[in-house]
Amino acid sequence: PAKVAGIRASGASCYTTYGFVEAGRVAMGCAQPVSCNDLHILTDAFAVLPFPRRVPGIDVKVEVDALNITSLLL
Repeated sequence: PAKVAGIRASGASCYTTYGFVEAGRVAMGCAQPVSCNDLHILTDAFAVLPFPRRVPGIDVKVEVDALNITSLLL
């Protein structure tokens, strides 16, 4: 948020995008974001599935929320 504030204070605009080498662009920034990190998944090409994971190496059972991104393209 501080970096975004500095960019906007200079008169420039910015947006967030998310991707990785194996898949390319997966999500684009929102046109009317509530937070500077708001993204929209490109649902014509990708699905995001919840994937809770157990934290290994501790005595108590702790699960954390995780996401699995998969391509819908052949």
